[in-house]
Amino acid sequence: MSQSTNPLLTPWTGPFGMPPFEQIAAEHFEEAFEAGFQQHNAEIQAVADSTAEPDFENTLMALEKSGSLFRRVGLVFHNLTSSHTNDDLKAIERKMAPRLAAHHAAFFLNEPVFKRIDTLFKQREGLVLAADEKRLIERYHLDFVRAGAQLKGDQRKEFAQNSERLAQCFTRFKIGRAHV
Repeated sequence: MSQSTNPLLTPWTGPFGMPPFEQIAAEHFEEAFEAGFQQHNAEIQAVADSTAEPDFENTLMALEKSGSLFRRVGLVFHNLTSSHTNDDLKAIERKMAPRLAAHHAAFFLNEPVFKRIDTLFKQREGLVLAADEKRLIERYHLDFVRAGAQLKGDQRKEFAQNSERLAQCFTRFKIGRAHV
């Protein structure tokens, strides 16, 4: 399958930008998630690798803009698995649950990204920002802290493993299968 034949990887031209549900099949999701993972990882890595001093634009806005394909694919997938699932989608859901959790954990445990966010968080009162921009900094910082960003060494690895295991358990519970 190529990007030109996968409706999840092509521009959506339907009313209001709706996905072409009638063209989407279960086998499209793995390729689309892979492309989404790769794109999102590259965008996150660009923020992590930036040598510029952290500021609202090059850190928070860059993160806000990152992951568009990943989010788009995820929204369609979760919509279908919640409202119009089938055995093929359930199999993909079982397979993807730990990968999605690992991606999520890798984002929130990315030390260089958290360091940039933490720097902005500590400087937020001295920065010339609108109230909603300061709130976004606070929200990102809180989300990263709650997702384990301040953990050290083996705690980080254990946290990521537990996240993957919880995703598997949740998926098993959700779709009612004993084997995940």
